[in-house]
Amino acid sequence: MWYGHAETTMWKQPDLPDGFGERMLQLGLAQTYDGSGWCFVESSVSAGVKRSDRRLDLGLRNKLALSTAYSGEAWNPEYRLDLVCAARRPPPMAPEGIVEELRGKKFTSNADVEVVAGLYRSYFEGIRSTATRLQFAGLRWGDAEVVQLAAVLPQFTRVTRLDLMDNEIGPTGARALAPRVAHGPLRTLNLLCNRLDVKSATLLAAVAKHRGIALCGFTLDDTNVVLEGGSGFWSTRCLMPPDAILLASDLSQPSITGSLTNLSLTSNEEMGGDSKVHGLLMSLDGAKVLAAAIAANTSLTRLDISYTGLWHGSTGLQLIRDAWTETGRDRTNLIDRQCR
Repeated sequence: MWYGHAETTMWKQPDLPDGFGERMLQLGLAQTYDGSGWCFVESSVSAGVKRSDRRLDLGLRNKLALSTAYSGEAWNPEYRLDLVCAARRPPPMAPEGIVEELRGKKFTSNADVEVVAGLYRSYFEGIRSTATRLQFAGLRWGDAEVVQLAAVLPQFTRVTRLDLMDNEIGPTGARALAPRVAHGPLRTLNLLCNRLDVKSATLLAAVAKHRGIALCGFTLDDTNVVLEGGSGFWSTRCLMPPDAILLASDLSQPSITGSLTNLSLTSNEEMGGDSKVHGLLMSLDGAKVLAAAIAANTSLTRLDISYTGLWHGSTGLQLIRDAWTETGRDRTNLIDRQCR
């Protein structure tokens, strides 16, 4: 189906003309987009395996994004129509769940129920056995969406890469994902920039290291990785102390980061605004786990931790400097310019 193809962009238009609902009520038909069985299935199909910016809901549009930009890394998320309209897209749903939902939907003919259920079943069977990568970054998913995803994920028998970066996943979602990391085909997961706590990040790191799975989206092909804050898409994002645990897990595994030579974490310190967010290395614990990972890593030759909340003379900064030099690395390749 064109709705579900990974390489097509699907725009969902749920807004209906004035008076449409009243006319449909008189006819005994769906009064809204979501109440229509056909619209529901088409929308569900489009949410299956497309990357985040290829399934867009026009009902989420706002004047700011409409008057600024469709896309582009130079813009903050709230100025980009593609990111505004991608938010809160539902996770893929198993056929059994679709059938259950269809019981509450409206059709012009009752016979259509079995038709659309069959169409979705055929679509799902195709994607679950062929998809190798799922990209759900930046969708503002919370724990509820990830719990739903974790329930259906075992049916995707060939998925080795899962991108959940820049969502709102907390400890409950992390615990739901842990069994999928422990068992199954996953090799690369990206959970950076979520709302994990230290305990849930530590749990995932322990499971991932046991199986040699990445938690930050790294692959063995990566030689230069930039995870900078404070510019473009990252201007309202910064890596947090739990992210340091995920990074440390990847950096300590040669099977994941054995080719990585250059890593930039610059500008991941506190962000301004109504509520300040402290960055990756603002805490001593973050510096400790990163220092230990640096000591274990043998491939990294350049690291930029400028403006990550470490100030000159701090214990955390000294721990990282010591880990860098004690492993025989060139001190000049540890970039640690700080504002403090």
